[in-house]
Amino acid sequence: MILAELLRLRRTRAVWGAALFTVVVVPVGTLMLNLVSSATRIGGIDAADITIALVLGPGLVGPAMVGVTAGIADRTAGVFSTLAATGRPRASLFWVRMPAVVAVVVPLALASWAVPCLLCAAIRDGGSDPMTWSWAIDQLPAVLVTDVVIALTALGLGSAGLGGAPVIGGVLALTLGVVPIAGSLTTTPDWFLALLPPVSVTELVGGASLAEKMGDSLALPAAMAVGGLAAWLVGSIAYGRHRTVHADA
Repeated sequence: MILAELLRLRRTRAVWGAALFTVVVVPVGTLMLNLVSSATRIGGIDAADITIALVLGPGLVGPAMVGVTAGIADRTAGVFSTLAATGRPRASLFWVRMPAVVAVVVPLALASWAVPCLLCAAIRDGGSDPMTWSWAIDQLPAVLVTDVVIALTALGLGSAGLGGAPVIGGVLALTLGVVPIAGSLTTTPDWFLALLPPVSVTELVGGASLAEKMGDSLALPAAMAVGGLAAWLVGSIAYGRHRTVHADA
C-alpha cells in the first residue's frame, strides 16, 4: 500500500507544483533578483546563503503542499470510502501516507538544496567569496529535517480536515512573519521559539549562517528544541489519525 500511495502522490498535480515551486521558483527566482538588484551577489557564498535561507522560508510551501495533498486526497478522490468499505482498518490507511510523504519530500529537499548550491558554485563574480562544498553540506541537514517536519505536520493537519489553503497560508505566515520577528526579539520566550519548526531545526542541525539569519537571540537548549518539534509532529499526526479513524466512511 505504501508503493500505491507513493505512486498516487507522484501523479498528483499539486506535488509537481510543489516540486516546481521549491526546486525552481524559489532558488532560481532568488538568484535572478540578485542579478537585478546587486551585481556583487550573483553567485558565490553570499547568494547561496540568502537562497538557502529562503528555501527554509517560503520554500517550505512545497513540502507543506505534498503533506496536505496526501492528507486530503483520499477523501476528495473517494478512495478512502472505497478502501474503508473493504474492511481494512482506517488507521492503516493513515499510516501508509507517512512513509510515502517522506519518500516524496526527501528527493524534493535534496533538489532544493542542490540547485542553488550548484548554481552559486558555477556562477563566479568578483564581489563575493566562492561557495565551498563543505559550507553547502553543512546546510543540508537543516533543509532535510525542516522539509520532512513541515510535510508530516501538514499531513496530519490535512488528514484532520484542514484544506490546503489554511495549511499553506499558515506556513507562509510562520516563515515570513512569525519566525523573522520572533528571532529578532531578545524578549521572545525560549518555549515559543522552540515551537517554531525552522528555528528548532536550525538550533539542532543548522549551520552558523542559518542561525544568524534567524536572529541573534537564539540559544535554545537542545532538549527544548526537540520538544518543540515533537509537539508539532506528535500533536498533528495524532489528531490527523484520530479524525481519520472516526471519519464517516
